Amino acid sequence: MNDNQSHLTSGLLKTLTISVNKNNGSCYFSEALYHASIK
Repeated sequence: MNDNQSHLTSGLLKTLTISVNKNNGSCYFSEALYHASIK
């Protein structure tokens, strides 16, 4: 349950980070997707 919770939290943090930095351009979004696909 702890592992699931931390996984969910990290997922939410990634989503929030992408949303916040969306104003910086689509390059950041693409980079985030790239890193997410590696993990």
